[in-house]
Amino acid sequence: MSSNIKVKRICVYCSSEFVAQTTSTKYCSKKCNSAHYKTKVRAKKVERSNIETTQKKHKPIQDVQAKEFLSVKDVSFLLGCSIRSTYTFRKRRTRNRTQNKYFRLSMVNNNLIN
Repeated sequence: MSSNIKVKRICVYCSSEFVAQTTSTKYCSKKCNSAHYKTKVRAKKVERSNIETTQKKHKPIQDVQAKEFLSVKDVSFLLGCSIRSTYTFRKRRTRNRTQNKYFRLSMVNNNLIN
């Protein structure tokens, strides 16, 4: 079944003008059709790969945030510092708390005496 229709079209891939024999023809040749298909498939693969990469990148953070209690290793991961730095920070915080506790107790005792 041959068609007598002659329609001027512009190729989707190479933008050249050609004469199509059907109204649904989009490409001037099989070469352009194959090349456009390959570029679409390649773009889908790249997009899928980028999505997987971002999911893998954010998965450890989501796992740590889901925990009720954090280990020193988890805290150092969230802060982006070494485990040793986390221990040092924790040691300084507990030292300041105990000093403040004793200071508060001395203030209370001084108020009771006076």
